[in-house]
Amino acid sequence: MTKKIILGIFIAILVSFMATGFLYANSKDINFNGSSNHNTDKEKIFHITSSANYGGSIYPKINQSVDEGDDFTFTIEIKDGYRLEWLRVDNIKYKNYSSNSYTFMDVNKNHTIQVHFKKIKS
Repeated sequence: MTKKIILGIFIAILVSFMATGFLYANSKDINFNGSSNHNTDKEKIFHITSSANYGGSIYPKINQSVDEGDDFTFTIEIKDGYRLEWLRVDNIKYKNYSSNSYTFMDVNKNHTIQVHFKKIKS
């Protein structure tokens, strides 16, 4: 009889710990009142993919996640001895682009931005 009581208490404690661990693990996403902790002010998140060849850089270098409606600016940096050959945004190529930055305004879709540099002939 004592073994059954001890086993029952052990199982009750184990179930209690498991339930507590489950609630803790999931508490980041759901509040106790059932509402979500996620930011619902912005409807969507879009991604901007950037790349550059040798001869310069585009910053930030990593792909960006941008909330719908936000603006996002990339900075272009050219190494000595090179020039910006072209800038391509969403597969549209802009030759003779002279600014050192590009801003996506009111982002409402995914985008790509590429910069291509060319060595200046001496």
